[in-house]
Amino acid sequence: MTKNYEWAGPNANVAEVLNKYCYGSSKPPFALMLDGPWGCGKTWLVKRLFDKKRTDRESDSELNMIYVSLYGMQNAEEITQAIYVAMHPILGGKIGELGKTVFKGLLKSTLKIDLYHLDNNKTDLSVILGMSGETKSKDKIFKKRILVFDDVERAKMPVSDILALVQPLVESHENRVILVANEKEIAIDDNEERKRYERTKEKTVYLTLRVQPDIKSAWKDVIESEFKKDLKKSEDKDNFGKFLLENENNFIDFFEKTNVENIRILQLFLSSGKYLFPSFKGKQEDNNNIIFDILCLLYVLLIEKNIHGRTYDDIEKIVSPISKEDVNNDSYSKTRESNYFNLLNVYRMLNESIYYLLEKGILNKKDFEDNLSYFIHNRTTPIWKRISAFIYEKPSDTHYDSLIGKFRSYLEKETAENDKELLHVCDVYFMLKNMKINSFNDIDSATLLEKYTKRYCDSLLSKEIASLTQIDIWNVKDYSPWEFHKENISKIKKINDILSCKKKKYLLKKIKDYCEEKIKNNQPFEITNLLLQRYFLTNDNPFLHNIDPDKFLECIDQLPTGPEQNKIFRELYFRFQEAKNKEWQNEKEWFETIIQKLREKADDATTHPFIKRLTELHLKTLEEGPQKSLTN
Repeated sequence: MTKNYEWAGPNANVAEVLNKYCYGSSKPPFALMLDGPWGCGKTWLVKRLFDKKRTDRESDSELNMIYVSLYGMQNAEEITQAIYVAMHPILGGKIGELGKTVFKGLLKSTLKIDLYHLDNNKTDLSVILGMSGETKSKDKIFKKRILVFDDVERAKMPVSDILALVQPLVESHENRVILVANEKEIAIDDNEERKRYERTKEKTVYLTLRVQPDIKSAWKDVIESEFKKDLKKSEDKDNFGKFLLENENNFIDFFEKTNVENIRILQLFLSSGKYLFPSFKGKQEDNNNIIFDILCLLYVLLIEKNIHGRTYDDIEKIVSPISKEDVNNDSYSKTRESNYFNLLNVYRMLNESIYYLLEKGILNKKDFEDNLSYFIHNRTTPIWKRISAFIYEKPSDTHYDSLIGKFRSYLEKETAENDKELLHVCDVYFMLKNMKINSFNDIDSATLLEKYTKRYCDSLLSKEIASLTQIDIWNVKDYSPWEFHKENISKIKKINDILSCKKKKYLLKKIKDYCEEKIKNNQPFEITNLLLQRYFLTNDNPFLHNIDPDKFLECIDQLPTGPEQNKIFRELYFRFQEAKNKEWQNEKEWFETIIQKLREKADDATTHPFIKRLTELHLKTLEEGPQKSLTN
């Protein structure tokens, strides 16, 4: 018999019993319960059964299932309202106000629920009691219905009360009621209510069926429904649905090995995967295994986030070396000992981008694809990235020796594109040196790195300031330690310090051009950020007089809040004192001009009172020093 229910996988027997309960000749005056852990597929199973009946039905009389979620329901009244809403599509909108009253009357007589006050004091006792000739024909539409009450344990009212409401519906033999619940969660913190529930259940529920997680069936069902249109595009090689089907057995095998009995994770995986997959466009050839791994990483991060409640910081701690303090107190040991931990570790660079997608619903495509290039590369991929990824691609000895040779040649001739690349190249160099690779274990190789670094600095400092990006100009971003091999961090920081020092000298020489360029392009934040970096301001290099006072004040006015503006004037105060002490006449005169313009603005009768007050605060800060914050 179960062969007709093969679509239900390990729950074929459950589906068969459900069908007999709903449509069989026997009419027991009891409800039936589907039990199983959250996310195991209970709702999917029962809805799938009725979808099948809708497709294979012999008559419309079989289309009589009413589905209601009891999530958050607080009383019987809310349940009846939800039933009415669920029935309305079945009635085709023809029930009208009279039918609505009839429905409530039936509920009143069967469930003993008084809904009189919902009818705006419009009363017709014959209708409410279902006694008039007109209602007798309408009465039939409420008989022989199948009510599915889902999320029973998530209702806010006692489940024993829910069962008491269900009893009159089934004792007449006219209706079937299916209760869907994670039974172990019912009244888990209330022993008295649990006892009442068990006593009431004994009288109301004649059979409890346990639903088993069914990844395979859910997979096939979701693939068919979600990717049906995509699968018709036979020539589309970059089709997510096709990739899933081509690797179907491997995916299902991996999912089952995680031992996670939550099918919702599978549904989230498929929806999130749609956002990731376009990044693999044109890269599938020869990279199928890596793409498969990264999609499995997506599934793993869903498990960690949604099942175990891990934050991204938790993920970082899990893949970081265990500290001495954690040896005997490691809350992450379960994940570290799991069969999927290696994915979190090997593809560590991708964790942040994927987690951000799961948390915000947005993929930072640039960051993801930039880090993806460490694992999936082509002829245009920089050689240092290919060296970094050697543990992922597992090349032959001959191929690896070739990569080493190309990397040395790169150090001799090429120049980094930006600071980040420079530091990563240095990291790869130190990694090879630590590994005692012959080509990088001599004095000559150290000279090679020095020349490479100098070549980059020279190329950067020879450019006009207008052609540089903010990242190029300011200090190098303080990268997370994992981006460099741990033993190389101190060496990398030294190179970073040298680079920052050179940039500082360069910027001070070019400060006039820089300020003029930013004012010309209406970029006030860049000017004010300059002032907030105090090490520029304490250097023996007066430059503020090169900025037009009016344009400078316009820049500050564009800052969105008073406190942000006041930060600038606090820094200007220290600079003003320095200009006085060092007798920088040009800057002293510039500050006097700024003060004069602020006074004029504060004294102007047309100045808005709020702006007037803010200007007075700025003026006081500039003349007397930093004041208390505006909030005080």
